[in-house]
Amino acid sequence: MTETIKRRRRSLPWTAATNKEIAKKYYGGSFPLVRGRKYTYPAPSAEGAWMVLIRAAVKFDKARNAAIVNRTPIPVCPDPRLLYILFHAKPKEIKRRAIRVKHRKQHGLEVGDKRQVHHTDPTKMTFKSTLVLTHCQHKRKHGQVCEKEKK
Repeated sequence: MTETIKRRRRSLPWTAATNKEIAKKYYGGSFPLVRGRKYTYPAPSAEGAWMVLIRAAVKFDKARNAAIVNRTPIPVCPDPRLLYILFHAKPKEIKRRAIRVKHRKQHGLEVGDKRQVHHTDPTKMTFKSTLVLTHCQHKRKHGQVCEKEKK
């Protein structure tokens, strides 16, 4: 019986490591302005610094994909900024994150609140399709067991 290996979709095009224009297109036309609290990122105008980070991100992404295909242990990310560059800095993901934050505020949830906002339809991300759940309720919605219930 043959088993097909499901390949993970590439997040950042690997040709972006060498081509500045492809890298800019991935981020919506220019490099993003990132104001991280914990880590520092280059300014959008510092294209050389961005290309160094993108090359490192693509190298890590290739190693991660090779590990998935070869069924070997997935490497640990050497620099936490690379994960942001690979996925979270995309304009689409920035918009989705802003919607999630807006829904938390509309439900009256603050930072450190034990409750979470659950989107019943994550493709639409409308306010009508949200529920306020506790952490354990949210885990159950996704078919997982809460740590408190394991005891």
